[in-house]
Amino acid sequence: MKILIIILLIVLNTIAHNKSKMAALTINIPNKTVEQKEDVRKCANMSSAVLQNTSEQDVALCGTTKDFDFLIVSDGHGSGQKKHVLREFIKNLDWDVIFQFEGWYKNDIDASGGYVSPLFRSLHSGIDAFSDQYNTHQGCTLSVVLIYKDRFECFTIGDSTIKIWENAGESWTKTAETVDHDIHFLEDVEKLKQRRIDEAMFIRISWKKNGKKIPNGILSNNIWRMKPLDSTTMTMESSAYFYFDDTSSLNMTRSLGHYPTRFLRNNAEEKNHQMSLAEQSLTKIVIPKEEGKKYIVFAATDGVWDVTAFDKEVAYIDMISRGATAETIVADVKKSWSQEWNYKFQDNPHTKTKIPDYNHDDIGCSIAIIN
Repeated sequence: MKILIIILLIVLNTIAHNKSKMAALTINIPNKTVEQKEDVRKCANMSSAVLQNTSEQDVALCGTTKDFDFLIVSDGHGSGQKKHVLREFIKNLDWDVIFQFEGWYKNDIDASGGYVSPLFRSLHSGIDAFSDQYNTHQGCTLSVVLIYKDRFECFTIGDSTIKIWENAGESWTKTAETVDHDIHFLEDVEKLKQRRIDEAMFIRISWKKNGKKIPNGILSNNIWRMKPLDSTTMTMESSAYFYFDDTSSLNMTRSLGHYPTRFLRNNAEEKNHQMSLAEQSLTKIVIPKEEGKKYIVFAATDGVWDVTAFDKEVAYIDMISRGATAETIVADVKKSWSQEWNYKFQDNPHTKTKIPDYNHDDIGCSIAIIN
């Protein structure tokens, strides 16, 4: 009996000791909760999804830092064994760290010749997609939205468009849309039009089509791209290809990547020639947020926008406002790629057409709804 009493006392002491330790541990929990509530932002409801098709080069991400939420989309271009390197690079970057640098989106060079931005520093640090010996023609778009309490900061390079819709209580209205770096981005086009083939004959020997020189390295005759008129009607609009000094041609005026070989760079230096590079800084725009309004941010690759006319975009905004995720949106976009379209082009009569399966683009989007 004496032994049982001793054992019971030991157990009770142990329980009491553990309770006191648990109490000590829980003392700070309410305080931490209070501190977090004081610092916490009104977070966005976010989702991202990619439906890969032939290229398998799209990226869609979303995340949160202590200061803001963020959305990221990227669309890679290039072919061969290295075509997925930039996709994996974008997916695996430590964006939380990169965003801490104010000028992360600029390709500025410091006094020692290195890139100031950790993004561009990483891009130029021996990534397997690029080579000093041969032109790899690899690159990608990048679109980023930083969602603060009082504003949206949008950054773009390429043609993965960001669109922002708002609702003050009655209906949704588009309040902002980024301008793609393509034939419509006049600032870049005007600079590229100033180039001359004889400034660097060796570098710009690729400025030819069917044996004819391409003025200023911009091919615009009989270049067309798809344009949806509504959810069932497709047409074609004029476009252009821009030739760069790594011998690549893009339907964009800038993107990440497309670095020329060391030989081409040295050749340009010897001739005191400023090379025309696809890679430049990202374009930044800031959109204020207003009290009492709801917002939807819709960032997507051209695999979405190439088959999404305004009426379909309105439908997607309605779906998102009622809880649809990015996964739902990309699945619906895929239906548009696979459907039969009414085709109208110039004076030709309407015909029925389908987009061949091998021409289906990758589909990626990141969305956020802020109440």
